Amino acid sequence: MINRRQMLLGAGAGGILSVVGIGLYRNGTNPESVQFLSAADTGSEHCLLGFSANGQLAYCLPVPYRAHDARPLDERFAIYFARRPGRHCYIVDMQEKRIAATLVAEDGQHFCGHGVLDKDGHLLLTSYAFERQMGVVNVYEAAAPFRKLREFDTHGLDPHQLAFLPDGETLVVANGGILTSEREMLDLESMEPSLAYFEAKSGTLLEQVFPPHHQISLRHLAVTPDGSMIVGAQAHTPGIEDSPHPLVFRHRLGGALQELGATAADWRSMDQYIASVAVSADGRFALTTTPRGSLVSLWDLESNRIQKHFSVRDVAGVVWAPEENSFLVSNGVGQLVYVRLRPEPRLELAAHTPQLQWDNHLVLV
Repeated sequence: MINRRQMLLGAGAGGILSVVGIGLYRNGTNPESVQFLSAADTGSEHCLLGFSANGQLAYCLPVPYRAHDARPLDERFAIYFARRPGRHCYIVDMQEKRIAATLVAEDGQHFCGHGVLDKDGHLLLTSYAFERQMGVVNVYEAAAPFRKLREFDTHGLDPHQLAFLPDGETLVVANGGILTSEREMLDLESMEPSLAYFEAKSGTLLEQVFPPHHQISLRHLAVTPDGSMIVGAQAHTPGIEDSPHPLVFRHRLGGALQELGATAADWRSMDQYIASVAVSADGRFALTTTPRGSLVSLWDLESNRIQKHFSVRDVAGVVWAPEENSFLVSNGVGQLVYVRLRPEPRLELAAHTPQLQWDNHLVLV
């Protein structure tokens, strides 16, 4: 049993969590459908998970290497992407609850944690990197045998999250700008992060914008219904206490990169690290997670300013949950938590599984 004190995520900056119930994960549970995807650690192994909104586990598949983001390929199959610098992506059969195939990077290359389907669902595009210091988008068939069709240059190092704009033809890539070797950062003084837009069919670069400081690594993003990007960054700059850098930006193709409104104290509390970004279905709100600061931040996209912080220990992923009309976030102590927006923003515990340490991203099937 978990007592009330253990279930509180904290009262600082956002109020006390209201407890509404706990859905324990057990092997053999079988929800009607898989609603969300994520990766997690159990303390002894890495796992790929599919689960329902109340925390019922459909499957927990152990794998030798840690995964990062995931993506449904169709009603039956999903792909889990390797965590940088990982070389394996796993194709999971969500109906049979098994790993159906594994994509392995070529020697001297690795996946960068994210991927996306084209508007027809026929092509899978992944962020990918070469040890020869080049970032690319790899384009695969989105069904077995997942044949690689082509690749194109992202015009930057360390490509991370990528997404299609609402037109389904324009691809945007967040280039982190960091050259790594076995996770060691080698170019912090000369790194060049960017947000790059491409015509996806040809790989033609349409536009590229850069953050206000060359050590602000652009990594995670979400697309609003009007086609603008909400971008989360990770700063690798000194002097955070004296002069913290902005970490959340908005951009629209053809415009300038705009930092969202927040105080120096707000940026400082995020501890130079945004892990995940999501936008509400109506485009009114964005939510960002900050595991180092154990902070969830709610942004009003009408005013482009921060609205509220919530304290959530070791927070990880976030996704918009349409059936609940709320954001769902995960953390490193096994909790799934709703961020309710009405009648006023508040936290509500959905499920708690202490043996799970959720990874950086949650994905709606």
